[in-house]
Amino acid sequence: MSSSPNSTDAPVHYCDLVMKGGITSGVVYPLAITELSRKYLFKNIGGTSVGAVAAAITAAAEYGRRKGNPDAYERLAALPKDLGTNNLLLNLFEPTTAAVRIFRVVLAALKAKSTATPIRSRPRTAGSAASCSGYPGPSAPIATHCAAGTCSPF
Repeated sequence: MSSSPNSTDAPVHYCDLVMKGGITSGVVYPLAITELSRKYLFKNIGGTSVGAVAAAITAAAEYGRRKGNPDAYERLAALPKDLGTNNLLLNLFEPTTAAVRIFRVVLAALKAKSTATPIRSRPRTAGSAASCSGYPGPSAPIATHCAAGTCSPF
């Protein structure tokens, strides 16, 4: 189970790597793989969904390392930051003509900075929509509805 690429301080153990999908996984993979690369040479690499993308990038970094590029994994570690620079990740996605309007609306919503306190972090008290039973919706003012005695604190 030993191997030695081009330097004396290189990893000497092989490791098989399989990565699963999921956006959270995709965010942590580059740094986790870089850390593992300090101890292991990757032999069999695979994954599903975003894990497959990470596997392909890992295979490229491993190939680079074995061909004498000592910085191959440092480039991989820089990938999350690079994708967030100059809208690089956003520029990789171009909507179809039919989807341009909704794409712009979603993008504007993502970029918007709200000053409102999220409902989940507000204290639940009598008189708030979060604590009213049978609240009829935004067409009826909360105060009018709660004055009828249908509110109860949680």
